[in-house]
Amino acid sequence: MNLAKEVNYLNDTRINQEEIAQVILPEVQHLVLEQLRPLEKQLQIWRCSKGGRELFEQYLSSYFGYSLSSNFKSFAWDYYNLNAISSRNPEIKKRFLRMKKMEMECCHCATYEGEFEVDHKIPISKGGKDEIHNLQILCKKCNRKKYNRFDFKFNVLLM
Repeated sequence: MNLAKEVNYLNDTRINQEEIAQVILPEVQHLVLEQLRPLEKQLQIWRCSKGGRELFEQYLSSYFGYSLSSNFKSFAWDYYNLNAISSRNPEIKKRFLRMKKMEMECCHCATYEGEFEVDHKIPISKGGKDEIHNLQILCKKCNRKKYNRFDFKFNVLLM
């Protein structure tokens, strides 16, 4: 079956494509990052050398044959080196909520009703940072569905 037929099949069925993407894309991202993972010995060399980060970025680009976005390169560096794992800062969430006070809407389902929670687009457990640009508002239901997965609507690999 070719790709066009598969896409038409998905469109013709009653399969919720967004729910499929919510489950599959985070797993694909994780698999790609693990496939690209350099040897630990090489990571140690890059960590300890002055131009190590640039060499790491060249390593990543060699897999794809083109230069990757700085967001992805930074995320991958943190993911492999666990530099981004930090304790949660309640002040960051408070500041984010003050900024969003008048815009309480779920970033996934666009509901304006119910309980809302502050969520990390890239979970701290997966290398995300406790920073405002990594936060979003989700309703309780969407946040429970997302759990600690990458946010499929904030696709790190495509940035």
